[in-house]
Amino acid sequence: MATNPLGRTLTRNVFFADLRDPSVDLGGLVATEGITNDIFHTIIEIALDLPDSADFGIQDSNGESVLRDDNQLSPGRYLILSDTVLVPSTQKYFTRAHSASTGTRLQAFKDQVRERDGRCVISKVRSLGPQYGLWEGFEAAHIVPLAYASEWRNRGFANLISIPPPHPHQADLI
Repeated sequence: MATNPLGRTLTRNVFFADLRDPSVDLGGLVATEGITNDIFHTIIEIALDLPDSADFGIQDSNGESVLRDDNQLSPGRYLILSDTVLVPSTQKYFTRAHSASTGTRLQAFKDQVRERDGRCVISKVRSLGPQYGLWEGFEAAHIVPLAYASEWRNRGFANLISIPPPHPHQADLI
């Protein structure tokens, strides 16, 4: 997006624009392993102010349609086709907050997530971790950073937390 800091746009390898004005990027992202065409369609729905009834299509730089499927998203430029004028969403968003990477609570969280999932939940790649204790490349992360936990609860999503916080007597260990 034109208003983003230059440092953030330098790391992106996927950009998207309106077919009617392909010279103006509406957004971008880093296509990491596990970002599928289906996920990219969802990102477009979130990143752009599209009416609920609006249909849209995505095409790659060769003019080929990008189907909503489980194929890996390739780096590149994409054009969005829609009868609706495309503008970036005006909804409030939260940038990623830095979370501390040490502490007994974080280690307990990592252990619980690894035991529960045993794989990367994005790419679906299974880890040898459960059998051999090898977790290199398999990190546990909060979907909503702890810094925004109150926002998560205020929006009514507290019931979706699947690993409860520690008991109050454990709070002094954090």
